[in-house]
Amino acid sequence: MEKEILSVMSAIKANRFYVTNDRLEALTKGHGMLNVTVAAVANALVREILNGASIKIDNPNFAYMPLDNVLKVGVAAAKEAGADAVNAALITAVLLNLVGTKSRAGVPAGNRKLGAMARIVAGADRSGVSTIPTGKRNCKVSGFAAVKALYEAMEKGELVQVDGADIPPFVSGSTTYGHGALGEDYTYVDLAFNGTKIAVEGMKKAYRGVGVAPSPVMCALLAAAAVLEIVNPDGAIDEKYGDYNRTGVGYLVGKGAAKAAGLPEKLHLRGTGKEYDTAVVIGDIGMILKDVGSPTVVGMICLNDILASFVEGPQLGAGSGAGPHNSPIGHLSSDTVITMNALVENNGDIYAAADVLKKVKSRGWLDPEVATICINLIAHKGEQVRRGLVTQAMIVATEGIFSNAVYVRAKRAYNELKAGRKLEDICLELDRERKAGVEKRAGEVLSQRFGKDIAVHITKMEPCARRNHPFCRRYWSFDPNIDAEVTIDGEKVVLEGFVHKVVPDVVLNKKAELALPVSIVTPVVGELTCASVCTLNAIVPAAMATVLGVASWEEAGKRAEKGAATLTAGIPGLAEAAKEISRISLRLMNDFN
Repeated sequence: MEKEILSVMSAIKANRFYVTNDRLEALTKGHGMLNVTVAAVANALVREILNGASIKIDNPNFAYMPLDNVLKVGVAAAKEAGADAVNAALITAVLLNLVGTKSRAGVPAGNRKLGAMARIVAGADRSGVSTIPTGKRNCKVSGFAAVKALYEAMEKGELVQVDGADIPPFVSGSTTYGHGALGEDYTYVDLAFNGTKIAVEGMKKAYRGVGVAPSPVMCALLAAAAVLEIVNPDGAIDEKYGDYNRTGVGYLVGKGAAKAAGLPEKLHLRGTGKEYDTAVVIGDIGMILKDVGSPTVVGMICLNDILASFVEGPQLGAGSGAGPHNSPIGHLSSDTVITMNALVENNGDIYAAADVLKKVKSRGWLDPEVATICINLIAHKGEQVRRGLVTQAMIVATEGIFSNAVYVRAKRAYNELKAGRKLEDICLELDRERKAGVEKRAGEVLSQRFGKDIAVHITKMEPCARRNHPFCRRYWSFDPNIDAEVTIDGEKVVLEGFVHKVVPDVVLNKKAELALPVSIVTPVVGELTCASVCTLNAIVPAAMATVLGVASWEEAGKRAEKGAATLTAGIPGLAEAAKEISRISLRLMNDFN
């Protein structure tokens, strides 16, 4: 048994990227998502920080400062990983901001703004907030909605209480206005509170108008950026709004945008508990966005995923990575941010940082094992682009879980194949157990989240709910026919045709009474339809069948895919991956002998 298990484990460890149907190799050059880019940049930045480089932004009377070189290192790593100039600038600036670099310093000579500095280093073009897209939430809008709302309010005289026609000669543009009471106590305050409220509402209307639930944090960020594009971003603020030395227009704009979007006053980094003032985060990233250029949709998705590193991520409407269901691997950036901050806080101790990440991945997930394995894959892929302490800590945190997952399945497949069970049946049973585990944990996690006694059971999982195309018949995740039962405090609700009937009916016909059951079932369906992010339930039995001579490597992949057809084989790629792992395992077994 030992050699057979060792051959399968060694084959998978040597070729671990067959463990997912997601296109990991494409991510190394930024095709689709930028999470590998985030890992590469984090590795580069942490090395600079731990080597003593200052990431402080201030206004010294020098042409260059240490932060300039840190930005160059981060942007270079991002470009090496495939990011274009503006996305490289955005990721580098935001990661530095979340680890402690402020968004601006100085008035007027020596004025530095983090977003602008990153943009110039990256060689990106200046742009306006109106061209910045939101991250895709199936559909997407842009900052144009915030800008449009602000300018319409300007035309109506509803934005600020000061009428420019009433200002005497020489006052506009002078320090009498810009750094005096008229600007700092009246106009800027109006823009910070009234302007952000108008801009946030403009963003919300745009989201709703395209059939998408508004993202609170994206509404706040683009509203803040749009206002900061208008207001003097370097003004100070009356001390009643905060300490003179620490706050300014950017802080007040962030405060207004956060309040208008309904965000909590404080944010906390998952794992470490590090606390952030929401007004500072929104103001700083809004300042970065107004200066950094025009990121692509992929860049803004990445920003949204980075913000999932906060405990309050779901409340923010932030991207994937905060759970409870595991998203496609391309979305997973938040764990890198958590690990980066943990390393800085622990002076580069990768084991302390690994403990933080392991704790984060161990709870709150519908399938913690899969969630952990996905991070392991991203860390190893990040190592191929730019090695460093962040990815090393991520590997230390996840490698044991990954190894155990392979070992347990290999040993089980060995015993069951030796007992005469069919390869297809083993894959099917593993998938059924995976589904049952997801349902059980969903009841626990969602009961805690909603404060009710909740049980979820998916009673039907079949392909071709609306189409009868051969592709959909083979890969069920693209047109799933799903029935579900939800029990809430003892009351059962049956939802037949969940994806193709129930959800459209609830939304189009405004059936509010079914909103909670739909909200409960959705993450479970998300977990199951994205099951192909981890293919161990199929590739391990296939490889073991080949090693034991039960199946040839040519046929093992197809047989495994057939057995896992209604879960793990939800998207294309499994049969080919299982075939390759099987072939490699057989070669290793022959070498061992």
